[in-house]
Amino acid sequence: MSRPILILLALFVLSGALAQRGRTNAAIPSPAALDHVTTQGPSCPPYPCADIPLQDQVRYLIGHWPRDFKIAVVQATENSKCKIAVDRHQCSVRVKLVDLILGTQEPDVDPHRKGWYDAFEISYSFVQASGATEDPEFVVKSGDRLVAMLTPAIRQPGKPFKYISTRLDHASDTIIQSVANAVADTLATTAHAEAKP
Repeated sequence: MSRPILILLALFVLSGALAQRGRTNAAIPSPAALDHVTTQGPSCPPYPCADIPLQDQVRYLIGHWPRDFKIAVVQATENSKCKIAVDRHQCSVRVKLVDLILGTQEPDVDPHRKGWYDAFEISYSFVQASGATEDPEFVVKSGDRLVAMLTPAIRQPGKPFKYISTRLDHASDTIIQSVANAVADTLATTAHAEAKP
């Protein structure tokens, strides 16, 4: 193949790649939308929560609820329901467990406590941006997959068992891998610290 034809072919491939990249970038949500919410963490509250590193968030969760927590991929079985209280969106969504990354569950005689893979409700909250409308910036729709760090909510007699999400992300392969790496790093660091004389 002659050199001018190769250059023309390379330009054609490059222009196709740039056009595809433009279409892909157009599908990315606007920067105003939140990619995750943090309800609790090592420096939260006070609100709004800082962007707490994943490893610190995992360490916080395991350190405060060592006998009853879940770090998992879940799938929403319905759209989230939110209301505004003061300057925060208070939301809840019903989910089912898809993949458990790490977790423990205290033996329980509560008849409202369900099995690991039964659907359950989680709640989360986040600060409403100043000047924002009633619509929440972090939206969960039925069928959405999420990575959730979950702690048990305070039990209320006669009410279904619920979890509070200390951190909630829309799931992607990158996020799932990042959370799994943070969990592995935290466990390795903890094991190394305990092994020291």
